[in-house]
Amino acid sequence: MRVATPRLVAGTAVLAAGLLAVAGCDRAVPPVPRETATLRTLPPLSDAQTPGLTSLRWQPAGSVSADGRVMISVPDTQCYDVIGSQARTSPTAVTIAVLGRPTPCRATAVGVSVLVQLPEPIGTRTLAHAPVTTASTSPPG
Repeated sequence: MRVATPRLVAGTAVLAAGLLAVAGCDRAVPPVPRETATLRTLPPLSDAQTPGLTSLRWQPAGSVSADGRVMISVPDTQCYDVIGSQARTSPTAVTIAVLGRPTPCRATAVGVSVLVQLPEPIGTRTLAHAPVTTASTSPPG
């Protein structure tokens, strides 16, 4: 039978506190892994999750599927981690923002291909690019 020592009790308390902090609902959304071999669907972000994120340049990399998925290429993520997307709909267009978090710049330009799930099928509307955040044209430090 083991007896709980003060060090064991303290270590368990620190581990439990760390797990609770990680499980919190208001934690930052993690970046999309940089695996370009498989497409990943970007998580849709609410307005509450976007402060501090940058609207990145992107380009369509395929057609829009019947269920509203759009393949997107983000050609240069050298100074950003891709975090998620937002799609806004109007009667004539669906506007997509691919959002990233500034990160220390990497030595080489890195592009990612991802999928964006539209909130509804595009129908006859056009696909539009959200305004690009000015900061994304001049990477941080």
